[in-house]
Amino acid sequence: LQLEASSRTMAIVLVLADADGRPIQVMETGLDGAARLLGKRLEAGTYTVHVAAASATRTGAFSLQAGFEASPGAALK
Repeated sequence: LQLEASSRTMAIVLVLADADGRPIQVMETGLDGAARLLGKRLEAGTYTVHVAAASATRTGAFSLQAGFEASPGAALK
């Protein structure tokens, strides 16, 4: 799994959670940064991604890119 969230003007918080909403990994950046999760191996299932872009006084826009690759030999059901 690969996730990247970025904002030109805000700090970013990116949370990968399991199907029950429990955080698996949390990434945070300072201003004008990008939160990245690259190459995270996960079992097949349902996951949730939460992203927020905020400063001390306001929230703002962000971009989110996501990608995944099935492991070699994985069967699709």
